[in-house]
Amino acid sequence: MTADGIDIILADPDGRDVGVLDDCTLETSYGVADESTNDFVLTCPEGTAIAAGSLVYVEGGEYGGIVDGADYDTGDHTVKYRGRSWHGVLAGKVLCPPEGSSHLELEGDANACIGSILSLAELDGLYRAAPGESGIQVSYRFARFVDAWRGLAAMLGSAGAKPRVSFDGKRVTVGAEPVASIAGEEWDADTSDVSMSVSWRPVNHLVCAGEGENQERTVVHLFADEDGNVSQTQTLFGVDERAELYSYTTADKDQLIEDGTKRLLELQEEDACSVVVDSGDYGIGDSAIANSPATGESIESPIVEITATVRNGVASIDYSAGEPSWRGSVGTVTA
Repeated sequence: MTADGIDIILADPDGRDVGVLDDCTLETSYGVADESTNDFVLTCPEGTAIAAGSLVYVEGGEYGGIVDGADYDTGDHTVKYRGRSWHGVLAGKVLCPPEGSSHLELEGDANACIGSILSLAELDGLYRAAPGESGIQVSYRFARFVDAWRGLAAMLGSAGAKPRVSFDGKRVTVGAEPVASIAGEEWDADTSDVSMSVSWRPVNHLVCAGEGENQERTVVHLFADEDGNVSQTQTLFGVDERAELYSYTTADKDQLIEDGTKRLLELQEEDACSVVVDSGDYGIGDSAIANSPATGESIESPIVEITATVRNGVASIDYSAGEPSWRGSVGTVTA
């Protein structure tokens, strides 16, 4: 996807605009995948001086952040300034449980809860929650010591919402929006390049071997059925059975069942979906649906990372889909 007429603006550490960076290229990446770095690189001609702590941004957009360092290359006569994206600043804050509590919990309108997160992260000077009510209600228990960005995104995701971040030259606004409707966001060859991989018969029998030696070794058999549900009851036999050894030499029976179940559920989700979108305006948490006309299979995957490159007034944006979250039936655990 591309967009025209976009300026890269530089502001000093106090937020005062310095000017437009005409000869520079801004590459911003942000997301919630484990490997997401939530940072940016600004490549400028040699001799371009930018102070530490300066702000680089696209007005009214999600691309930009705070300059934290620089790399000089006399070979190609450039200087590359790097820093945290607006999302990366949030990712650099850890949400700790309140004193006397095991977890942080928030409940209420999503924008009000975002405001609470920004306050807990001590960012409510440069950052602010979107004004007014979002109309989205959340009730969420955060993972212990999660970073503020991923915690915020997970909180909104639990309510079918996504974060929308923008900078207006003065403050970073973080608001909640509903995720894109699945029915309205079905991507096909007319709007995107989609690749998908479907496994019709993943491993469905896990032989879990734990502590002990030889005949004294603890062994548990776990099985997945046709729909990916995991239990200790076998339903697939003969050529339909696919078995694999899961070795955990220090685990007792209970640990084998717990960890073996997680592993077998992972094996049920071998499907893969990658999407390159040529049009549209999507956010972290929106859903990508890959369809195969040949097989009738359909895979839904959330957008987990967005990469934007702004050069010569044009923005090129790539969307990366995460692990599939739906294909027909979703695996569950039974007693």
